[in-house]
Amino acid sequence: MTKFFAREKGNGVRAKFETRKGCPHALKGCKNLYYLPQITEELLMINHAKRRSKLTPAKINKRIRIREREIGILKDLFRFRYLTSDQILLLHFPKDSKGYCNDRLRILFHKPYHFVDRFPLPVEWGKGSPKLVYTLTKRGSDLLKTMGLFAYVSPQKAYKMKNRTSIYRKHEVAINSVRIALDLGVKLHGWKIEEWITDIEFKDSKLISQLKVFDIKDGVKIPVVPDGFFVVNFPNTNKKTLFFLEMDRGTMEIDRFRKRKIRGYALFAEKWRQVEMFRKYKELPVTFRVLTVVDGGVERVKNLKDATEQEFSKDEDDKIFKGRRFYFTELSKITPETVLTEDIWLVPYKSTIPEMRYPLFLTK
Repeated sequence: MTKFFAREKGNGVRAKFETRKGCPHALKGCKNLYYLPQITEELLMINHAKRRSKLTPAKINKRIRIREREIGILKDLFRFRYLTSDQILLLHFPKDSKGYCNDRLRILFHKPYHFVDRFPLPVEWGKGSPKLVYTLTKRGSDLLKTMGLFAYVSPQKAYKMKNRTSIYRKHEVAINSVRIALDLGVKLHGWKIEEWITDIEFKDSKLISQLKVFDIKDGVKIPVVPDGFFVVNFPNTNKKTLFFLEMDRGTMEIDRFRKRKIRGYALFAEKWRQVEMFRKYKELPVTFRVLTVVDGGVERVKNLKDATEQEFSKDEDDKIFKGRRFYFTELSKITPETVLTEDIWLVPYKSTIPEMRYPLFLTK
């Protein structure tokens, strides 16, 4: 009697076979059907174990001592919320220790520790499997709390972090790439980041009404909700510079970006000193700058710069002053060494060609 045996590719019995496409005897739910003559009943009864998902923690026998480096990783996951292994490597390990970094993260993810969770980022065409992003679990936050670090993640917050979309996680990871570059970049020059306000804090319902500005041209209110705000402090001169951060992933049309972002910040410059959270900086003689980092190509960066010039083109008296508040660059150019003092930024009315770029600060 001819018997048929179905199995999923990569599991089950390894044997020579010939594929029978369109066979009516295929078992429901099986992807491939193979014809094996003289197969035994014992072979048919084999229970094929399903492969465990790499997003599911397993029990491992390997143990490690939780030291200062591992605690530092957990603290940064609480502070940044989402980090990739490359970002954790940059923060806590030597550059040539990627394998050791991944091994440590793997142990922190699996049981009995399970201090971190990991989730996939969106699949990028031609780049193979999606990258994984790490977050702090409730168990990890409890460990920090027992050490007196007061990093508490509620079950509700842990649930939200776990169920965020991969697109949202990618956006947060891109913001964190800029933030890490700035944190490490200021240390190279002896400066410091005095304050950092995250996008989550700007979305607070009590604050968002204070961040709205009225657009007379279109007769609508524009909400100014940045992806970040930070202050660079120069200890030697006791000076401070304020920045808003915008992360652009190319999902907003150029004209809408011009009206919502460029026009919004231009109007916000007239009232930002009245907002409670910024009143402590009202005595500063210089207003803020807006950094737009594009997760895309140079053409998108150029288009945003041109849109800024178009927005202020009719204001002959102040167009250069208003336009030069905005800086644009690609995410791929952002590193601790380049973000502050290298020529990577396009500036309206100064960068007449894409190759003409400027630094945020001159050090020479």
